[in-house]
Amino acid sequence: MNRPNLYVSTDAGTTWKPVPGAPTQYRPTRSALASDGTLYIAYGNAPGPSRMTSGAVWKLDTHTGAWTDITPERPSPGKEFGYAAVAVDPHHPGAVLATTYDHYFGSGENIFRSTDAGKTWKPLFSGPHAGVFDDSLAPYVNPTPIHW
Repeated sequence: MNRPNLYVSTDAGTTWKPVPGAPTQYRPTRSALASDGTLYIAYGNAPGPSRMTSGAVWKLDTHTGAWTDITPERPSPGKEFGYAAVAVDPHHPGAVLATTYDHYFGSGENIFRSTDAGKTWKPLFSGPHAGVFDDSLAPYVNPTPIHW
């Protein structure tokens, strides 16, 4: 960590160079490219299945090179976790999902949804409008919260 970890090639993979401005304090865990050219990246400070204690979600405007931290919930002392994955709707480039990893406090793991490209987020499995986890087709997962 604290070194380049995301690279780009402009010559079909013959050479690679670090993506300018990319976060270096984490490891990329998953990325998704939206139809408008925005690259969304989930980060954690350790590779899975190792314990993550920090992480974030960032987006890159591939047209301008501008990076934006869009982390839905920030890890903090006593509430340490990272982010495992990110996904984007191919028909609605601002509709994004981000998942936690090692979120062992409160309601456990969560999936966050944004419909405005990460400006605001709603947790899907906690809070006043939380969804219900339906385990009827896999009842053996009932004693375990959402986990990866």
